[in-house]
Amino acid sequence: MSENKSWEYKNYEEYVECQIKRHKAKSYYHMTQRYYEEIFLKFEKYFTLDPKIQTIIAQGVRNDFEVDAISSINSGVEVYGTDINYENTYKNIFKLDFNKCPKGWNKKFDLLFSNSFDHTPAPDLTLKEWKRITKKYMLIHFQYSEEASWHDPLALTSFDEIENLCKKQDLDILFCEETEENSAMHHEGWLVLLKV
Repeated sequence: MSENKSWEYKNYEEYVECQIKRHKAKSYYHMTQRYYEEIFLKFEKYFTLDPKIQTIIAQGVRNDFEVDAISSINSGVEVYGTDINYENTYKNIFKLDFNKCPKGWNKKFDLLFSNSFDHTPAPDLTLKEWKRITKKYMLIHFQYSEEASWHDPLALTSFDEIENLCKKQDLDILFCEETEENSAMHHEGWLVLLKV
């Protein structure tokens, strides 16, 4: 099994600076509405069997579109987002590092969604923190990457790496599907539903 590889920053400040630089370069880019529909409708059977899904947190949203798209698919559910360099005043999006959520967020959200896991330089820390703030499920689109870089600091090249990361945090994999770059999923990788 291959080990995941992370970009090494000089310090935390450099990590934040690099993520903000990347955010500014892509601040208006977002996935399509179809991307979110494909993901959330695929897992509808899990969420309709569990009527307790009332809150969703989307980690690393970049702009308002992701929160709005997820809200439109999940009627009646409160949807929140986070981003390290969010600059607007959208009421449901918090400006913060998704590795350092507020202490008061323990088990705050029924479902955590993210397609930004490749932005972490510390995958174990990230999953541990995300598990802390989640009550029920995590829905993560892990993106395939052979090389870590200053803007996407995590390289993941196999599903074995994801399984290993999840096992370390005692997260149960309920479902996994490989995704392709030239599809509604936009990126090659693995769409994974985890039970907390």
